[in-house]
Amino acid sequence: MANGDTHNCLAYYTLAVKPFSIRLTRLTARQKNAMKDLARISISKEEKHYGISSYLIAQLAKNYALEDGKLISGRDLVGFILDQIRGIRDQVGGKVVFLEYEKDRPKLRDFYKSCAFEEFKMPSDADDGASFGQMFCFLND
Repeated sequence: MANGDTHNCLAYYTLAVKPFSIRLTRLTARQKNAMKDLARISISKEEKHYGISSYLIAQLAKNYALEDGKLISGRDLVGFILDQIRGIRDQVGGKVVFLEYEKDRPKLRDFYKSCAFEEFKMPSDADDGASFGQMFCFLND
């Protein structure tokens, strides 16, 4: 930093490439058709699930301590992250993005829905006793 310049963190996020096994009973008919086209890892008719390699937005947070003029909007942040994933996708493939949210935060769920994420019911891996919902979106160009 020169001349007393300071830099602040607007937000942070982490990504992971993660295989997901999705039971057919947890998807709508439209979601089943879309997932079927993407299920390149495995389609198990006996166990009735799809195996899909996908991107997981593992953490996502904004820095609300900044002045109003320096904040990034949630929509801009999610758009930036999805653009980053599209760049990765162009290199390694994949079309599905997953994230989790705390179920006791319905405004957060509604926000993700407004960013083209869809909810489906799938048991959470969390051991901390919190109740998480999971959502996904398809990467469109």
